[in-house]
Amino acid sequence: MIEVKGEIKIQTKTSTLYFDIKINKGDVAFIIGSNGSGKTTLFDIITGNRNLDKGILKVDSKKPIAYALQDIDNCLLPWLSIIENIQLPNKLFTFNDFDNDKVYKTLQKFNLFHRKDDYPYKLSGGEKQIINFIRTIYSPSEILLLDEVFSSMHSDTKKIAKEIFNEEMNDKTILFVTHDSADLTLIHNREFAFIDNSLVEIDNEHAKEILNQI
Repeated sequence: MIEVKGEIKIQTKTSTLYFDIKINKGDVAFIIGSNGSGKTTLFDIITGNRNLDKGILKVDSKKPIAYALQDIDNCLLPWLSIIENIQLPNKLFTFNDFDNDKVYKTLQKFNLFHRKDDYPYKLSGGEKQIINFIRTIYSPSEILLLDEVFSSMHSDTKKIAKEIFNEEMNDKTILFVTHDSADLTLIHNREFAFIDNSLVEIDNEHAKEILNQI
């Protein structure tokens, strides 16, 4: 469960951002809004990288949060190989539920298995984003934050990634930032949008309208 209730002032906006949301365990929620509306700020608050000026944050999870950054140039550790980057969350937090065989099969689907020992500098931007996505989906975390994780992928790899997303949600709680209305075809149950500096829950049709205008 995630609860964010309060306000924060950010440098890129002249007005205050307001939050009053509760995400239940197992929810898959889409977060939409124009550039600079506050999507990344929300993720920074949830991960503890930023504090609300007023209000409360509650995160109920026994495991660390997995965060797939939008910044493809800095989302992977350059001194680790592809497979080491993917395995990192489990090694850091010593969980034993990592499935190497499943990861290897997934890399094969993206035609990247033969490059598992390469380092990130050898990857294109889209390939880095694929590894970023794989690491997050297969992390031991109960809460996943995905920030426009398909944006740099080619259409064929994006299709594979979406299939994997739908297959691997299980009981995870997921917040998914997107600018693409096509992402709404992914399995999910809630949508939120930044409207007049507040994050509010909306329905699917309203979500499509907003995304088509961004």
